[in-house]
Amino acid sequence: MLTRESSLDDVADEFARMARGNRFLDVGTGFGIMLDKLMLIPGVSVVSIDPEAWTFEQISSKYRDEVSSGRLSLLRMAGERLEFGDSAFDTVFSIGALHHMSDPVSGLREMVRVARQRVLVADWDRESAMWMNPHTEEELSASKELVVPGAREMGFRIEEYGTFYTLYLDVRP
Repeated sequence: MLTRESSLDDVADEFARMARGNRFLDVGTGFGIMLDKLMLIPGVSVVSIDPEAWTFEQISSKYRDEVSSGRLSLLRMAGERLEFGDSAFDTVFSIGALHHMSDPVSGLREMVRVARQRVLVADWDRESAMWMNPHTEEELSASKELVVPGAREMGFRIEEYGTFYTLYLDVRP
C-alpha cells in the first residue's frame, strides 16, 4: 500500500506485485529502479527503453546473463513513439519518465497501445521539485497538467501522494 511517505522504490515494489503476464515493457530505464524489481520475477522477459540510454552500459554489465539469454533487452527509443506492435506486452511500466517526454499524453497512448493487460505509471509531482530530483516545480506541474486530463480521458485511475502520482489502467482485464 502506497502512502505519502512512500519512495519511488516502494512504487516499483508495488508495481512489480501488480504485474500481469510474463512479457514486460519498462518505459524510461533511467537508473533501473523498475528494472531491478522486474528482474527478480522468475520466468519473465523485459524490454527496457530509454531515448538517452545513458545507463545501458552499467545495466548491461549488472544483468550480463539476462541480456545474453535474451531475457532482458535494452533499446534506445522514445516513449512517445514505441516501435512495437499493438498488445506486444502483458504489462507496461513507467516510473519517473513522463516529465521527460515532449508529449507525455502521446507517451501514455503508446503505452496503452502496446499493453495487452495493464499499464502502471508513476511520475514526480511538484512537491518533489529540487529536493528529490533536479526538476523545478514549474517543469513538473506543466507535465502533470497535460498528463492528468489525458489519463482520465483514457480511463486511468489516478492517485496522488504528494511527491509523486500514479496512474493505473487495466487495458484488457
